[in-house]
Amino acid sequence: MSLANKAYELYDQGKYQEALATLDRIIESEPKNCDLEFNRILILSKCVDPKEELRELEAFCESWPDEKEAQVELATSLLKLGNYTRAEQVLQDIDKDYEPGICAYVMLLVDRRRYEEAKDLFDESTDEFGLCNLCAYNIGVGYSNQKQYGKAILVFEKLSELEYDAPDLILSLGRLYWMNSQFNKAIECYTSRRGECHTSTWEYLLDLGVLLMGRGQLGDAKNKLIAARELMTTWWEPHFYLGEIALKEGDYSTAAECYESAQKLNLNGGLVQKRLIQVRKMSKGLINRIRSHEPITFQRVAPSLINLGDNRYYIPISLLRRIPDWRN
Repeated sequence: MSLANKAYELYDQGKYQEALATLDRIIESEPKNCDLEFNRILILSKCVDPKEELRELEAFCESWPDEKEAQVELATSLLKLGNYTRAEQVLQDIDKDYEPGICAYVMLLVDRRRYEEAKDLFDESTDEFGLCNLCAYNIGVGYSNQKQYGKAILVFEKLSELEYDAPDLILSLGRLYWMNSQFNKAIECYTSRRGECHTSTWEYLLDLGVLLMGRGQLGDAKNKLIAARELMTTWWEPHFYLGEIALKEGDYSTAAECYESAQKLNLNGGLVQKRLIQVRKMSKGLINRIRSHEPITFQRVAPSLINLGDNRYYIPISLLRRIPDWRN
């Protein structure tokens, strides 16, 4: 096995220090090799402080100023350290015909909440490059964070048509419909072929249960909420909404039991406490209805959209794109 293949396998096994030492042995015999030096930095990024990674990238870019991949990595490193101004300067200097540089710039604009600029840059470049769907996904998330649900829905609908396989994309679209008060469309998303792939998750069951309850399908809603409660025994919401269904059905004893269970799991829940007091009064005939009952149907806040974490800075350039060439 060549040293290059060995370095690749060590990296693939997560043994970064050993991979780095092996690669250094190769570099000793092949100094000033651009690809080797760049791969070294990519391995180094796995096992050193981000500031040291930045110093290495800066030195590399000085030696090979025309290496666009390295410029993008430099901008990404600056983003990790919160130096947005300099990262933007680096990305602005990269040739406008380099797709990964545009993708990185879109990500930066999204992260800085400059969504309209990100969308404009994305639209300008898509005809020529067909930029990565992750750029569009994050633009959609950005619109959602600004509560511009209509714009976010348009982005996510397009991605859904393309069958972009982002984590929970179809559920995110369903939640956007929910937050935009398009409840029937939300239910369609949850009950679609792609949505039903998530039937084993308690969040899916809870969301769909609440939506069905709001549409008056109490039997189906109850089944979903019971399943959600069984999967997540420590969360209060399934108990609370089962109490809401029991209340709608006039079963005050069951409603009180559900609210009590919810209260034990949500000690600061003012709404739960209020409901418990109200249902106890109803069971004693002290009041005959709850004025706030109807609006509560959709009071549950739809879950946040998918948090992509560091993937917001995803650039389609990686160690695995470069090292396999060594094996030829």
